[in-house]
Amino acid sequence: MVIAFGYFTRFPVPHGVAFTDARLARSARYFPVVGAVVGALGALTFGIGSHVLPLSVAVLLSIIATLLATGALHEDGLADCCDAFGGGYQRTDVLRILKDSRIGAFGAIGLIVTLTLKWQTLQGLAAYGYGFVAAWMIVAHAASRAGAIVFTATLDYARTPKDKGQDAGHVDRRPADSGTPSIAEEDATGSAIDAKARPFQRGSGNDVRAEHATRATKGVIIALVLGLPGLFWHGIALGLVLIGAGAVLHWLLGRWWLRRIGGYTGDCLGLAQQLFEMGIYLIVLAWISS
Repeated sequence: MVIAFGYFTRFPVPHGVAFTDARLARSARYFPVVGAVVGALGALTFGIGSHVLPLSVAVLLSIIATLLATGALHEDGLADCCDAFGGGYQRTDVLRILKDSRIGAFGAIGLIVTLTLKWQTLQGLAAYGYGFVAAWMIVAHAASRAGAIVFTATLDYARTPKDKGQDAGHVDRRPADSGTPSIAEEDATGSAIDAKARPFQRGSGNDVRAEHATRATKGVIIALVLGLPGLFWHGIALGLVLIGAGAVLHWLLGRWWLRRIGGYTGDCLGLAQQLFEMGIYLIVLAWISS
């Protein structure tokens, strides 16, 4: 669990903890716990802020608190995916843009729309009381991470050694003094969220795939057990609607990624987490408003 917090939040972890690919892969089962803690931090920030500030400002501060806690890791994935899938036509173009640290028009628009929707939906949920919105903050952060990690068991990791060679052949036309990483530097490091997804890749060969499938399935089951029950706290009917909507979104995203790039990347997982979280807020608000 310490590994999960160390990789996916800015929370300090004890010195001497060995961060290896194998341990990170095993830590996937605890991602919903990480999400619950991040959501609780947002709920606490909202609770304190709502006593001295207007509701809308308190909600905005709670969102900022979660961004600071995670280093905007998942939002970065969302922005990268908007730029890549919106501006790339060929598979190689999409994968190359995903590794570009700069944000483009599609990414900026995606972030603005997503954060605005979160702000407005949480403000709407807050009208039903602090306990109500706080509970859904925690549940949404936990369940969305559980939903995102399922892709590591159902899809292949999209990048291959051949893709690295194709990226290396790309001509970098950025000025030498632009202050942004060169293509070569990005090839060496990749995006933070993408690098953190590599330990979950399924590998190659039947034996490797079988071993990964067994390990990933166990981890995903534990993650789902930890992350999804909270969806039913306000009623079985609403919980089933949320589960059903999440399953449909998972299927649609999976088909889309397979068609465009042949699998998932770390940025794709960040996009999925953001869409699942935002979807929960929207559905719950629509449910209680109808």
